[in-house]
Amino acid sequence: MSDAGPPDGPKLAVWIDGAAGRVGALLREAGGAYGVGFVYDADYLRSGQALPLSAALPLTGEPYRDAKVRAFFENLLPEGERRREEASAARLDLADVFGLLARLGRECPGAVSVLPWDAPPVKGPGRLPADYDPVSTDRLADLVAEAAAGRVPAERLRFSLAGVQRKLALARDPATGAFLLPRNGAPTTWILKVEPRQGPFPGIVANEALCLAVARRLGLPTVHAERHVIGGLPVLAVARYDRIVQNGLVTRRHQEDAAQVLGLSPDLKYEEEAEAAGVPPAMRGFAGLFGRFAGLTRGPVDTRTVLLRAAYTNWLLGNSDAHLKNFAVEHGQAAYGRMTFGGHYGFGFDLAPLYDVVSVASYPNVDHRMAMRIGRTDAWDEVEAEDWLMLLAQLFPERRVARGVLRRNLSGLQEMAAAILPAIDAVIAEGLVTRAEAKPVRDVAGARIRHLNRTLDWAIPAETDAPIARGGGWSFS
Repeated sequence: MSDAGPPDGPKLAVWIDGAAGRVGALLREAGGAYGVGFVYDADYLRSGQALPLSAALPLTGEPYRDAKVRAFFENLLPEGERRREEASAARLDLADVFGLLARLGRECPGAVSVLPWDAPPVKGPGRLPADYDPVSTDRLADLVAEAAAGRVPAERLRFSLAGVQRKLALARDPATGAFLLPRNGAPTTWILKVEPRQGPFPGIVANEALCLAVARRLGLPTVHAERHVIGGLPVLAVARYDRIVQNGLVTRRHQEDAAQVLGLSPDLKYEEEAEAAGVPPAMRGFAGLFGRFAGLTRGPVDTRTVLLRAAYTNWLLGNSDAHLKNFAVEHGQAAYGRMTFGGHYGFGFDLAPLYDVVSVASYPNVDHRMAMRIGRTDAWDEVEAEDWLMLLAQLFPERRVARGVLRRNLSGLQEMAAAILPAIDAVIAEGLVTRAEAKPVRDVAGARIRHLNRTLDWAIPAETDAPIARGGGWSFS
């Protein structure tokens, strides 16, 4: 953006909470095809404290055109039925990213907001307890019931969080644990995932609580989650990793998911769809995660190790829905990782903890194809030794690694496979889930271990019931 100001024509102001002023302008491009552009604000670039909006949009004075811009901003919008409802209510086309953000931009998840050009910022830090209102037990039960029914709760609650489970976002008093309603743009700090009565995925709260706890026991960084029953409904309360609570002040930390980092729209979060759309292999699936995504972080080697162990854990638990929007980076708070690539990135990136870890394979009547292929296949029971070696080879972008070295690295998979059933049993012993609640996940893990024993000639104990058959049908997403 030049010193003369933003380009003429329709535009919206883009803000990042905590950033030094207005970040830039989202532009509606001429041509009638719902094209969008973006340009950074000149004063923002000169501030010396500029954070990039996205790793795919490095800081530069030159404008960005539709493809990269659309990918980032479209990922801020709700997915699925909520997006269709909003578009229908405003008589907008689903492809009209600019129009939808003009309507929903105040409620973008995270630190970003998109507002009318002359509007003041709507997000800012929150001071506990001054910027929050207490929620009574009855009101909390009502909010959870509304979320379970799929209704959008009161206007101060953000409900544009995508996923299978019904969700609502609240704050929480760190001293008492009481849930709170934010006021005046103050940040939420917890996400409540509600399991509806007669929902399509019974036991999903216990399922996710177990899977997160198992991943944590296997040494992976995960979000903090707690099980609750509120108004008679199972709820998984998840602490937001993109929040900092210190000395009573709540601030947001800018973050983005792997689809945004790789410049992919949300409908390309699955590798099959990305391939069909012509996305190069290096920018999709595990190659994209291990390559560009991990390469942006302060410790790329450590990040790749975590992502590989996450891939092993997701496969063992049957989390076939681990797609690109289920991995994220947080933008750094100190001047690390500055680099040049058509501009500069600004501060370093940190891998976010793992979230949305669910044993999809515990539900027989959903699509069990893996969101990202392991080697040549997206079918868990077709993964063989060669496919694991191909996955390991993707750890070393632009390098050829001897086959013997890759095969020795399979010891990591063997160790995790041997540890997963004891980890599940330890979580049961802690009382987080009952043995009956854990049984479907335990059976899945046992089936995966037996598959490894057959295909890799291992002898890992796998004392569970018979393997669960693979299902077909509609997609779990």
